[in-house]
Amino acid sequence: MKPTIGMCRTPSALLLAVLLFSSLGGCTKAGNKNPAAAQQQAGMGGLSQKLSALDSASWYLTAGDLDKFQPGRAMDELLDDVQWRGHLYMTAKPRGQSVSWLTYELLSGDPNEENGVWVGAIFVDGKFVKFVNQPPRLPEDEEVAVTSRGQPWRRPKPLKAGDTRFLVRAMDSEAVSIADLKQEVESKGPPPKQRVDPGLTAAFLVLKAMGAVPGPSPPATDQDFERNAALRDQFNAARLRVGMTEAEVEAVLHDQPLEAGEVDAGHYQIYGSYEAFNIKMWLHFSNILVIFREGKAIAISNVSAGNDWRLKLGQATADLPAPPGA
Repeated sequence: MKPTIGMCRTPSALLLAVLLFSSLGGCTKAGNKNPAAAQQQAGMGGLSQKLSALDSASWYLTAGDLDKFQPGRAMDELLDDVQWRGHLYMTAKPRGQSVSWLTYELLSGDPNEENGVWVGAIFVDGKFVKFVNQPPRLPEDEEVAVTSRGQPWRRPKPLKAGDTRFLVRAMDSEAVSIADLKQEVESKGPPPKQRVDPGLTAAFLVLKAMGAVPGPSPPATDQDFERNAALRDQFNAARLRVGMTEAEVEAVLHDQPLEAGEVDAGHYQIYGSYEAFNIKMWLHFSNILVIFREGKAIAISNVSAGNDWRLKLGQATADLPAPPGA
C-alpha cells in the first residue's frame, strides 16, 4: 500500500514527510512515479520516429512481431527482421551447445506505454527454439542487502563471471506459446492514467523548497539520443558468438576493450563506453563482458552502462577485480 502524506504543519510532521519521501526515492513503476522521477524519464520527443527506425533501437517488440519467431529460424536472419532489437543477457555453451538468451518487453503498440510483458527468447546453435518466462531462482541466488548512494536495496547474490547456470535453467524451462503471449499482451490493455497524490505532491514541494530534494538531472538532448542510438548498435552483444577470437570480437564491435584482466573462468575483456545519458533503461546502451579461454570467447553477456556502471558490475560479480584506479 502506498503511504499518503498529509499537509506538513508541525516539525514532527515534516520529519515524517522526509522519511516517507526518502523511502519512495528511486521508485519508477508506472502509475507510481514521484514528480522528480517523472521529469527525469521524459520521452523521446520528435526523435521517436527517427530512432525507432534504427537498428538496435530498443528491447521491445509489438505483438505483431511475435510471428517472426518461428522455431528453427536462423538467429541472424530473425534478428535482422526485427532490426536487431532486444537485450542479450548471455551467450555461452553450458552443455556443449551455443545458447543465447535475449530479453524482450512485449507491447501492444506504443513503446512508451510501460505496460508490457517480459519474456526471454532462447536460441540454440544459432536457431530460435522458444520463448520462456524468467526461470525461478535457486537457493544460491538469494538476495543480499547492499547500499548504493546512501540508499538500502537488495540484489541477487554475486555470481562469478561467466556463470552459465541461468542458461541451463532457461533451456529446461517450459516454452511459452506465441498465442499465449499475444493474449497476455492484449489483456494488459492501455496503462492506467497516472494518479497524482495531492499529499505526496505537497510534501515534495515543501521538501524541494527546503533544499532537501536534489533537482532532476538535465533532460537528454537530441544529440544524446542520437549518440546513444549509435552506441546501442555498436555494442549490441547479440552480434557476437562464442568461439570468436579477440580480434574477431574487436572487428565486430569496431573498438578495443575498456578493460582486461583475469577471472576464474579465464581472461575477461569489457567493451563499451563510459558515457551516460538521462535516458530510460529500455533505450540506454549497454556494455559487454566477454570471457575468453585459449584465445576464444566462451561467455558473452551484457552489463550495465551509465552512471556507476563499473561499481554495479563489481557488486554483481564475485571474482571481477576492482576497477582500474579504485
